[in-house]
Amino acid sequence: MNKRLILLILALPLILMISLFATANTVSIIIKVPVTSVEIVLEGGHPIVYLNLDDENGGKYTLDYVVYPTNATNKEVDVHFNQIDGYPKAELQYDAETRCITAVTTGRVQVEVQTRDGGFKAGFTIQVDSNSFQPLQSISSTISDNHVFVGQTATISTTFTPANVSNKSLTYQVEDQTIASVNNQGVVTGLQPGTTTITVRSAHDNTIFDTVEIVVENQDVLDLVQTRIETAQSSVLVTYSVATVQNFDLYFAITYPNGDDASLVATVEQRENSILCTFVDDTFFGELTLSITVTIDGVPTTKQCTIVRLLPGLTASWQQEGNVGIMEGTTENLYFNLTPSDAIVDVEVAFDQPQDCISVSVLDGQITVEGLHEGVVTITVTITDNQGNVATLTKTIVVFPIF
Repeated sequence: MNKRLILLILALPLILMISLFATANTVSIIIKVPVTSVEIVLEGGHPIVYLNLDDENGGKYTLDYVVYPTNATNKEVDVHFNQIDGYPKAELQYDAETRCITAVTTGRVQVEVQTRDGGFKAGFTIQVDSNSFQPLQSISSTISDNHVFVGQTATISTTFTPANVSNKSLTYQVEDQTIASVNNQGVVTGLQPGTTTITVRSAHDNTIFDTVEIVVENQDVLDLVQTRIETAQSSVLVTYSVATVQNFDLYFAITYPNGDDASLVATVEQRENSILCTFVDDTFFGELTLSITVTIDGVPTTKQCTIVRLLPGLTASWQQEGNVGIMEGTTENLYFNLTPSDAIVDVEVAFDQPQDCISVSVLDGQITVEGLHEGVVTITVTITDNQGNVATLTKTIVVFPIF
């Protein structure tokens, strides 16, 4: 027998034993990749998520987060709901499998996501509201001017019943979109002559709506800057303009609303591109009509301005109802209405307590509020006219933190 074959046969058991020993002692090495951070993914990057128990999705929100690095060994996290000082805590439920957060009660809460590996944290705020406590009953819409020229604008204003309803979102629809257009702030623009209706509808409940009508006209030869003036002054200036023509006749008169002569109550005097109306009866308070007629080539055009003389005094109201919430580092403009509307006033702002959460500036009657730090403060606005009449307004400002 071949010597090599004999040696191979004799060595075979030894080779098998070495192979089995090596297999039994194989070592498996696993490399662990540690977590370095976690990030919350929010739509639009807004740090506050608003939920409503009465929405179609039932106040549900899908939590979206990313654990870094993406190849980390242990990506498990724990989700906590923490109380925010000064706010009622909303009760939330969390399904880890679907990452679905379900609101149970109204309130506010800070959502905190913490990685099990390393304890890294990220968070955001959830605000839960409910319409069931303040259901919308009706809306009422008005338009600032239901007659406009082509290219001019008018604004739709809407009031809600009840006034403190949670959801005030609206949609606008023009019946004839060739006559006028409207944007999502309710600003209507005249496009061509005609009459059309605009439907204002609750975005939350489309069965609740109101309508306004607008008439669009071509600009004619006579235009009044003001069609209604409310004043407590002894005189008022009504401004007009006439189309560029060489020759025209101008006539103006002051009457009571029924057409009777009112020259014993007020006098009118022509000024450059305006008519000065002066009240000569100090005891008269009420409404008069100033008619201005321009005649060109024998064709008259008449426009009227309603002048309302009010009792001496001053009243004010906010254009925006309710409290105002702003984020740190952002600004919000506050506007108010005055009666009489032509009152010349000074505006001062005071605070209910020493504070550093907002700064306030006033320019030409516009109040600008800037959020500096998280907090709540109430401002008092004192408005004084040049006759010494005083009106006051208050509003609570809430500054939300940026996480």
